[in-house]
Amino acid sequence: MNNEKLLAEARRKYPIGTEIKSPESGNIFIIGTDTFSITGCGDIQGRSNKHNRPYVYYNDKWAEVIKAVEPQIINNYQIY
Repeated sequence: MNNEKLLAEARRKYPIGTEIKSPESGNIFIIGTDTFSITGCGDIQGRSNKHNRPYVYYNDKWAEVIKAVEPQIINNYQIY
């Protein structure tokens, strides 16, 4: 999977408010923005609500979703 596809997958899997367990540290974080970045090693970091930079993709493994965000439907749009 190329970098753009990996970033798109990260945005799809981890909308703002999703609680995750980082595959790198095992720590629990809540995703705070929809901004993700690729590291020099090809891993992906997000931003938590505490301004940490948790890995959401590390050594070919995605972060575990602890608590997913349920979208609301308003005027036929999904709002997270």
